[in-house]
Amino acid sequence: MSEATKPVRPPAPARPPAPGQLPAPGRPAHPGLAAALILGYAVAGYVFLLAVLVYSVGFFIGFGVPKGIDQGTRSAWPLAVAIDAALLLLFAVQHTVMARPWFKRRWTRLVPAPAERATFVLAASLLLALLYWLWRPVGGTIWDLSGPGAAVVVALYAAGWAVALSSTFMISHSDLFGLRQAYLHARGAAYRPPAFTQRGLYRRIRHPLMAGFVIVFWAAPTMTLGHLLFAAAATGYILVGIAFEERDLKRHLGEAYSAYMARADPGPPASAPERTMRGGEMSNRVAVGTFPPFTVLEQGPEATRAFLDQAGEAGVDHVCCADHVSFYGVGFDGLVQATALAMLHPTLPVHNGIFLLPLRHPVLVARQLADINQLAPGRLVLGVGVGGEDRHEIEVCGVDPATRGQRMNECLTILRQLLTGAPTTFHGKFFDLDEAVIGPPAAIPILVGGRSDVAIRRAGQLGDGWLGVWNSPRRFGVAVEMVAQEAARIGRPDPPARHAMQVWCGFADTPEAARACLAPAMELMYQLPFERFERYCPYGTPDDVAEFLAPYVEAGCTEFNLIPQAPDPDRVADDVAAVKRRLA
Repeated sequence: MSEATKPVRPPAPARPPAPGQLPAPGRPAHPGLAAALILGYAVAGYVFLLAVLVYSVGFFIGFGVPKGIDQGTRSAWPLAVAIDAALLLLFAVQHTVMARPWFKRRWTRLVPAPAERATFVLAASLLLALLYWLWRPVGGTIWDLSGPGAAVVVALYAAGWAVALSSTFMISHSDLFGLRQAYLHARGAAYRPPAFTQRGLYRRIRHPLMAGFVIVFWAAPTMTLGHLLFAAAATGYILVGIAFEERDLKRHLGEAYSAYMARADPGPPASAPERTMRGGEMSNRVAVGTFPPFTVLEQGPEATRAFLDQAGEAGVDHVCCADHVSFYGVGFDGLVQATALAMLHPTLPVHNGIFLLPLRHPVLVARQLADINQLAPGRLVLGVGVGGEDRHEIEVCGVDPATRGQRMNECLTILRQLLTGAPTTFHGKFFDLDEAVIGPPAAIPILVGGRSDVAIRRAGQLGDGWLGVWNSPRRFGVAVEMVAQEAARIGRPDPPARHAMQVWCGFADTPEAARACLAPAMELMYQLPFERFERYCPYGTPDDVAEFLAPYVEAGCTEFNLIPQAPDPDRVADDVAAVKRRLA
């Protein structure tokens, strides 16, 4: 069973709450008895799965069960092979078809979305039970070990089961088997797929769960032709499935998954990002991206394309863009700019920070994001924030500045549900939706920005990570811990692990020259003295900037969005790439 399969996010209940009884912002109405039945159904399916898995342990080795792989009714070998092959094919078709997103979209029109994964698990368990019942042994012994040799193979067999089963807890055991989806629905909480992460064996190989099963299939003290048929067919199916999963994960995660593939040993794919922070341990790669210099953007698309080509060739990890509607009268829509940058370079990811989500309607934003993901699959990272430096910018958009945080909670809840492609119903203080659908699904990482404790907790609740600005390394480390604590408090199985820092910086041959170009640019932008920002803004050579950023890496920062200023814009891409090399 593939742990990389992406579950369908269940919608909130379709019936609105009674007048005057609005649910808390960002939380769908409680689903009631139907959800309790779905939870019971999921638990029953899980118990049946456990029973089938326990039987499987004895089936492959022919011990402790009424019928093993080499026991039972015997038929002429052509008939036995035909029956066994048909049973294997039936399981493969079910497992492949029911895991595909197109099938899930159609299937959840009949089956409640919170029960979709549990139904997948139940169907797989029933077909495994059918396979064990109808399996016909095929005679002919390839090897038959005894004594110490058999003991070693049996130990290897047990180790294979240990690897396979323990791997389910290295991701999200309850989500993999459909329990978490049903439980959250019963609580009336919105479902969010677990964050892509890696731990344990997933740091070394891309698919330890499948690797464990391959060991189980082949570690047989006695290998018959029938056992060989099962082992070869099942292994072949896993290898074919790997190709599909790798393709889907690269499409959804883009550059992050490609880098993970390059770093992890070959093997079946895991749902894991390229870098993560868990329990104080940091991976060995930090991403460094850059905003294009302001003068480059002003020169038009050809100059921007040339800069992006230079950045890509230099090894810069991503390019960035900002968002404002009317920041003291000026601005540039973040998603329009992200689309332009994505079209001007074929591979560079685009990080948007910070997109002022509360100023927009989440359905329209979901439509834009789904379209961008089709144009540039897996290349967009969305950083969102409430804004506030210019309160008038918020007011002219028809939003009360005092409600920005509440609107953000509702926007994020709705947006994350819509991006799954599932029908979304939501009844809150600011937005009222029934069966809204945005397709196709788009797996876009969302980082929540903001310096306040409220914003940091919001990242733990609704984000894939936190995006900081104007923070010391100590504060950054505190924020990373707060995000993890908040995620644990609300029951997220894995804390958001993608934490970024947005940093203004200056590059030149001397600190004095770098400061001379950085300070005026920031004072023009913010209409405040540079001294107000100076302690958060490194300047000098790439070595100076990297030295300044290193403590943030130690505090848990996994990526930087640099806003560089330099006397010569042509040197910016190379200087940013040099910072990346120093931090590696």
